[in-house]
Parts: sequence; C-alpha cells; structure tokens
Amino acid sequence: MDLNPYQLQELQEYLILLYKFVSQKNMLKDFYYKDTNVDEPLNFDMDAVKDFTESEGSEELLKNSIIEVEELKTGETLKTLKKEDFQDKFNEIILKSKVDLSFVERVDWNQFIALISKL
Repeated sequence: MDLNPYQLQELQEYLILLYKFVSQKNMLKDFYYKDTNVDEPLNFDMDAVKDFTESEGSEELLKNSIIEVEELKTGETLKTLKKEDFQDKFNEIILKSKVDLSFVERVDWNQFIALISKL
C-alpha cells in the first residue's frame, strides 16, 4: 500500500462523494422513475461514475470501500461489527465528512482513478 494518511483521507472523500451521488441518483430513480426505463444523462463525462450509477450493487460496494479505507486510516477492524453497529459506524463516517454533492461536477475524477490504481 503506497498511500499516506492524506491520500487515504482524499480517497475516502472521493468514495463518500461518489456514494452520496449514486445513492441520491438511485433514490430519485426509485421514487420518480420506478418501472420506467429512463436514461438520465450525467452533467459530466466519466465512465467510472456512470458505471456506478448503473450497477445494481454499487451502493453496497462503495459503503464497504469507505469502511475499508477507514480501517486503513485508524487501524481498527470494523468488518467484524454486527450489522447495526456497522451501519452506525458508516453513518458516523458519512456525517463527519464535509463532502458536498455540489462538488460532483467539478471533481477531478482522474485523480480518483490515480489513487485507486495505487492500491
């Protein structure tokens, strides 16, 4: 692992931003477009982000990734927590983050890909 604490924090923020974006898109899709095939375009061009918005298990994958980065940052083992405690810890991480969805269109997603490739 070649990531320093600053890079781990940055990676976690990217993952949180992506999680919030995907979660919100899925929630809106379920509420407004249930049982309808609507291809809502993204306001930016990034295949990785588009793949996450279209994948079925992407929210759970992102959630687990955020927890894994937290484990790397703190040295704690969080995967052994009970389901409720795991969700509480995840919510705590999300609430502590200062990541705002308004940044999603201005993010340098290539930097995100570069960080992931270091793993």
